[in-house]
Amino acid sequence: SSVAFNPVLYFYETYVNREQPYDEKAVRNSYPLISNYLGVDVPNEATLSFARKVQPVQRHDRPYNVVVVILESFASYKSGLSGNPLKPTPNFDELADNGLYYKNFYTPTTGTARSVFAAVTGIPDVQLGETSSRNPRVVNQQVVMDQFAGYERHYFLGGSASWGNIRGLLANNIRDLHIHEEGSYDSPVVDVWGISDLDLFKEAHKVLQHEKRPFIAVIQTSGNHRPYTIPDNNEGFELMSAPADMLEKHGFESEDEFNSYRFMDHSIGWFMHQVKEAGYFDNTIFAFFGDHGISGNAGIHTHKAETQLGLGKNRVPFVVYAPALIPQGRVLDTVASEVDVMTSLASLSGQTHLNTTIGRDLFNPKFDSDRHAFIIRHAANTTIGVVNQEFYFSMPLPGGGKQIHDFRGKGGDPFRKTLQGVGKQLHRIHSDEPRENLIEQYPQQAQQLETLTRGLYESARYISNNNPRIDIATAMSAGSDDNETGTRQ
Repeated sequence: SSVAFNPVLYFYETYVNREQPYDEKAVRNSYPLISNYLGVDVPNEATLSFARKVQPVQRHDRPYNVVVVILESFASYKSGLSGNPLKPTPNFDELADNGLYYKNFYTPTTGTARSVFAAVTGIPDVQLGETSSRNPRVVNQQVVMDQFAGYERHYFLGGSASWGNIRGLLANNIRDLHIHEEGSYDSPVVDVWGISDLDLFKEAHKVLQHEKRPFIAVIQTSGNHRPYTIPDNNEGFELMSAPADMLEKHGFESEDEFNSYRFMDHSIGWFMHQVKEAGYFDNTIFAFFGDHGISGNAGIHTHKAETQLGLGKNRVPFVVYAPALIPQGRVLDTVASEVDVMTSLASLSGQTHLNTTIGRDLFNPKFDSDRHAFIIRHAANTTIGVVNQEFYFSMPLPGGGKQIHDFRGKGGDPFRKTLQGVGKQLHRIHSDEPRENLIEQYPQQAQQLETLTRGLYESARYISNNNPRIDIATAMSAGSDDNETGTRQ
């Protein structure tokens, strides 16, 4: 379809990806470390296999539905969970109070298309230039969502799935997926992002409440964007005013943005109220997280690293809400990543599955002593790094990571001088001076984090290019029966 739509653009976008997409030598060098980190109990250095059979942490007497809600630009520092005195998210905060709230949850990148790729595939989008979803060489992946046996599969978004070639990513990799998008709904389009978030939840509920089989569904909101449209039919939503200086102090640029963020929360509240009145609440696992955060002033109510280290662009709330399985709310300090979501939800819902990616089961205690989140900052001078509970390590991308092309010919690279000034950085996240580079004070920790960063980056590049759909039954029977097993009390 991309060729037919614009063959010249298709030629260009595939041509720029013609080079060797990964460094096999680097992958082999880091394979022992990364295969152990991921829990590959039967590593194979000859084939560079990262596949492992994941046994669920719980067995259930019935199948549980799974609803994953991806919230647009849902930065942690803007939410009430961060202590924001503007209290913009009362509905979401209530879910967190009664579920599992991962307060140290990070997306690998900013940008919605890259985030969707990471959530669906379990692989951080490390491709330079265009997003991985737009690259036909990596659009075919083995994904966990495809392995929910006997489940109906749904994906709901307010706009068109053609955006960012998300349709190709979803349809190619998830069998019998029902894609619900702009043009298939009764609700009206309100702006360039399609139908409103509230209407999106209404349309999703309309479908899910009538499902006769267990289901896994993804609902991807998009309304928290300029022009911040709030529909007239909004189920009682009321606008709020706040002084400009108060908004700025606590992370919002304008009243329109503030109310748009509040309206997203209002839509969640309406949806959960309807679900409780319907027949699928008690046997459904709900998971909510932001597709990414957003840069800017993270406010005076949260730790300084959000603004000074730019972590506000990556730290988002992650809440798992399932009263039948999680009867009491808990706040978890566990460092978690967006790539962990699908394998973790499969485990919680009782699904034995094959994991071939970077994600790890958040409910498996064997990984708890070594939790990290990989981050890549796509820019003129790309950086990669990892975050744990104490430190944020970052470094220039090996080889420079230059992704802005200089078409002037003899002019040279205007970004080289800047790149040479960027070095390895080690920051203590909760310090009063988070900008301070502590790499000389903690050389051992810095070296360990650098080795892990390089290994995760090279492995992600390799896996995204070598992760085709395979016969699951054969692969599962050939794997170890005790890979990634564990019990969470």
